[in-house]
Amino acid sequence: MKKSLIALAIACAAAGGITAVRAADDSSAAKKQGAAMPCCPMDPKAAASLEKLKGLTGTWAIQSDAKDEAGMTVVFRPTSNGTAVIETMFPGSDHEMINMFTADGDSIVMTHYCAMGNQPRMKLAPASGEGKAMKFEFVDGGNIKSRNEMHMDGVTLTIDGDKLSEDWSSYADGKVLDHKVFELRRQK
Repeated sequence: MKKSLIALAIACAAAGGITAVRAADDSSAAKKQGAAMPCCPMDPKAAASLEKLKGLTGTWAIQSDAKDEAGMTVVFRPTSNGTAVIETMFPGSDHEMINMFTADGDSIVMTHYCAMGNQPRMKLAPASGEGKAMKFEFVDGGNIKSRNEMHMDGVTLTIDGDKLSEDWSSYADGKVLDHKVFELRRQK
């Protein structure tokens, strides 16, 4: 494992033009800043959208009287030195799913690791994310042979303080089949 980490550090140093690599940095300035790798600057527009998603950090509970949704939660947290946000839907359940939000140029891409066994990728729609709603639309995906195969095709996150709505659409055979809306509240 140690040899793998050293090889990874050397590869990163070569790719980023870094002349020295330290396994641990005790400097308080580096800890306070939590700075991203200097080789990978993020577009300011993407950074602003990612910051909005980081604002969702924490646990959210679904507000529903439906028996199959009672007690379900969603957890958001930043990862990868703050350059991505991971959302875990229904943690610990048989149908736990992960959504990974990352920068792509001046936008954000979300990969949905679905319980159906596919991984649709959705991109933040232009002009979306400036208000309360962030609309992600299908781009492509893993384990999806064609767009006509059943998959989650889009999601709109509407953020209003301690309230979050996730409106998911499923798609197959050339059309949107269904919408599933989760109404969530931040847990204190």
